Amino acid sequence: MKGIFKQDAVYAELKKKIWEGKYKQGDIFPPEVVFARELGIARNTLRAALSRLKDDGLVTRIKSVGTVVCRRPQIRGKYLLILNNLDDLADPYLYIMPQIQAAAEAVDIGLEIINRNFLESITEENGIRSIVNSKAEGVIFLGNNLTGQEKICSMLKKSGLPVLLPHASTKDHVRVPEFAVLRTDMRRSLHDALKFLANSGYQRVAFLMKANSQLAKDEQLRGFSRSEYFRELRRFGFSTNPALLVFCQLNPVEIQKEIETLLLMESPPDVILGYSDFYSMYVLQILNSLGISVPAEIGVMGLCGYPGGGYLSPPLTTIDYQYDRIGRKAIEFMPELIALKQRGAPMPEIIMPHSLMIRSTTKTTTERLEE
Repeated sequence: MKGIFKQDAVYAELKKKIWEGKYKQGDIFPPEVVFARELGIARNTLRAALSRLKDDGLVTRIKSVGTVVCRRPQIRGKYLLILNNLDDLADPYLYIMPQIQAAAEAVDIGLEIINRNFLESITEENGIRSIVNSKAEGVIFLGNNLTGQEKICSMLKKSGLPVLLPHASTKDHVRVPEFAVLRTDMRRSLHDALKFLANSGYQRVAFLMKANSQLAKDEQLRGFSRSEYFRELRRFGFSTNPALLVFCQLNPVEIQKEIETLLLMESPPDVILGYSDFYSMYVLQILNSLGISVPAEIGVMGLCGYPGGGYLSPPLTTIDYQYDRIGRKAIEFMPELIALKQRGAPMPEIIMPHSLMIRSTTKTTTERLEE
């Protein structure tokens, strides 16, 4: 299980079984040695998971008896969590989903997870029935860049349940006004990145953009059209050479080819901004392989706030979209959203905050003046 320690997985599984009543109040777990063998884990891993269950008040340890289940938690509500396949490390939902789960667990909210592909593989009637029969009070849908014509959108609209998109794209609320959205102001985040780079003394920004034919051009440019983006560059005094705007896939071979082309320019970039931190991570690796020092010879900056960015060498400067905060807000907002739906009120759009994380892949204004 990617990104989750074994003891976390064991703890979550045991807690789930207590919640579901598979382990009932008064049940006694097998001795640790036997139980660990049954679960196929180390005894220390089991002991750590049991300790956390004890802290939660779900089990107790009685001398000469063993570990006893105390109670089944009182679930205060239930939400349906619909997700796509989370098999891409660059997918923001891979980092938002654990925060949703943790926030729900903290307030004793049950989550039933269902795959979007499954729902869209069955008839619309059966899909609606599955959603309604879940007895959920609301739906958190981990999807974005919607047209409103998707089969899943039709099912959710007809289910009558309130639906929240926790990491929506710029146009989602316009295209699917029946859904509430949380979204990052992508235009503002790119503006803030450019403002920071300008204040740091950079003059030639190469922007590595995601090449995706399924996205509109303004979506590709983080909410900006091409003309608006170059207007921003002029506003901050950057070079407007169109060769500094590069569209490429998140692929190290393709990114290396583009970087080598950029470095051969008569006036090469003095900083490279990635569409996401994952683009910037490849940039760092490639520059290092070419013997180019970051940030001494060229700066690098990301957009999104991948949690591992602070552990890179050097740590990555980025605009943090605060995935942890998005996950918590999704759970915190659901009761209000349910009430709005019951009153027939319009579904809201909430802009989530982002923040600048200045680390070691960019120079300060003082450092650049001293060159």
